[in-house]
Amino acid sequence: GSFDGVEPVRLTEGTDPDWSPDGQSISFLRGPNGLTQQLLTMPAEGGITTVLMDEGIRRFSQPVFAPSGKYILHGRTPLDQSHIWTTDVSEFVDPERQR
Repeated sequence: GSFDGVEPVRLTEGTDPDWSPDGQSISFLRGPNGLTQQLLTMPAEGGITTVLMDEGIRRFSQPVFAPSGKYILHGRTPLDQSHIWTTDVSEFVDPERQR
């Protein structure tokens, strides 16, 4: 349905989106097989997603851009432990890592 007469636009599949401080990209989570989860970014207008993390049996939670936009702060749970991590977004500008 519409909100204030504006139809929503589906950008991709995922959860827990967060806008980068400059408004140019969005971080979000995607769980392709139920056991693992991916941490991704994509341009705010839609397009190619970049996988930042996709490893083993882990769950990511609540990705949030740092005010500088250089890092994404997120929870990461391997098995029965919970930790808070940062991921340097600038490390993932390589097109080889994009899907």
